[in-house]
Amino acid sequence: MVRGHYSWSPNGPRAVFVWSKGGQSAYKSQWSYLRSTADGLATVQAGLDAIRRAANASWFEWLDGSALFFWNWGDKYQRLTRDGQPHYLTGTFPVFLKPQKRHRDPVKHELMRKKVVQVRKRGYILPGKVVGGTHYFCVDKGLDDIRMVYNGTSCGLNDILWAPRFGLPTCRQTLRGLLPSYYQCDLDVGEQFLNYPLHKDLREFSGVDVSGVRSTDPDDSEWERQRGTGTWERWERNWMGLRDSPYRSLQWQVRLKFEVYGDRRDHDNPFHWEKVLFNLPGSKGYRSDLPWIMKVRFDGYLAVEIFVYVDDGRVVGYDPALVWRAARAYAAACSRRGVQDAARKRTSPTMTPGPWAGTITHTDGGTLTGMVSQEKWIKTQALIKELADMVPRGPLPLQRLLEIRGFLMYVVRTYTWLNPYVKGLHLTVDSWRDGRAEDGFKWTAKERREARAEEMLCRRGDEGWEDQVARAGQEDAKAPETVLPVARYLRDLECLQQLTAPKEPPRQLYRAKHQAAFFVVGDASGMAK
Repeated sequence: MVRGHYSWSPNGPRAVFVWSKGGQSAYKSQWSYLRSTADGLATVQAGLDAIRRAANASWFEWLDGSALFFWNWGDKYQRLTRDGQPHYLTGTFPVFLKPQKRHRDPVKHELMRKKVVQVRKRGYILPGKVVGGTHYFCVDKGLDDIRMVYNGTSCGLNDILWAPRFGLPTCRQTLRGLLPSYYQCDLDVGEQFLNYPLHKDLREFSGVDVSGVRSTDPDDSEWERQRGTGTWERWERNWMGLRDSPYRSLQWQVRLKFEVYGDRRDHDNPFHWEKVLFNLPGSKGYRSDLPWIMKVRFDGYLAVEIFVYVDDGRVVGYDPALVWRAARAYAAACSRRGVQDAARKRTSPTMTPGPWAGTITHTDGGTLTGMVSQEKWIKTQALIKELADMVPRGPLPLQRLLEIRGFLMYVVRTYTWLNPYVKGLHLTVDSWRDGRAEDGFKWTAKERREARAEEMLCRRGDEGWEDQVARAGQEDAKAPETVLPVARYLRDLECLQQLTAPKEPPRQLYRAKHQAAFFVVGDASGMAK
């Protein structure tokens, strides 16, 4: 639009700028559009907000929160990153405006208050029209901190939202890019869900009762006064506890990652790869010390990869300098698009990193091994002992079983050989559901047909039995407070206690150095000829 040149004067060169051909008219047209249309005003307001937040950031932290630099995203994503993605709705919005109760523990209530004030001061919760609200609660995070959860279920909002299932990477996926003596480093995305805007259709149904959690800091008195005296404010960003927040937020991270990967054919690209090799069991030349599927560089090393587990990123590769370049490229791409890169949490490339997605993976000593932390191992032992101690006391508390099972599932990710012996716990937890045999397993198709026929026969003499049968199974049975252990529960617990008896967490060898097994393709059903 503007061309510049230098003119010389007694005081030295002076820059002179003039409009290029058609530049001034194009500028006026664009400025008129931005000021006179609703879409243009939304662009200006969102852009100014993003620039203001960036200007108030420190070297290591976004002190005023962040907003997406939507103009740096691809053309097809700019409007979505500015306004938020539309939601998939399966019903009508609920109206729920019950006041928020104070936490019974004054210490935890104070921690909750500080958390809510923080997101309000960062502009993630703002005053506005509220038709439906939510409740919030906290869960322990370490010994002296909490994690806030805003409950989208109790208010009925999650019941009308649909989100597809999607998988998250675990340490098993990182093994595709790891060999002994390879390096790993960690990076972190700050305020993962809160980076992304909530669509306007859902904002007025995402209310938060702030009456009991306002700021008590005297310096904030004017700020609170300007926000008004209303009881309810509302979320402007994806919030934790909303059914589709994980899907919507992590979808953007995946898109961003693939943009960062760039041209795979460029040898100077830290994410370069030249070919994909298959090393499948049973294939000719199979090697047990290599991944089954490998992205290979021009120099024969495995390609550098990034894996993102919600907000925790892990970069893996053969060369520490290349791993650091890849981590920096990803962090820079996040910052350029307004996604918070928590640079203070980035680690240097090493063969012995800390835990990621619940597993500590080490590549030193010529091996590739994994384990859990000592604290996690001690907690695992304590929970298995607690399961065993419950049995003599009678029926088992279902809620506590669910909590313990949730934790053990993360341990099983690292130690897959524990998985068969968690089956008794699974069967016990679900033993109260309809269609279960005495051993806890689901009925076979034949058993279901027989039970259905018997039920219909018993009800045939009742008035309206056809309607009763039609409704059977449509309403979920209410879960009981306690359940009885299934037959294999005790035996599985004995096995779990023996397997977790060592004082220190075992080192799980993920790949054997020498092939000592042979794979034979066959039919185990007994019908092969």
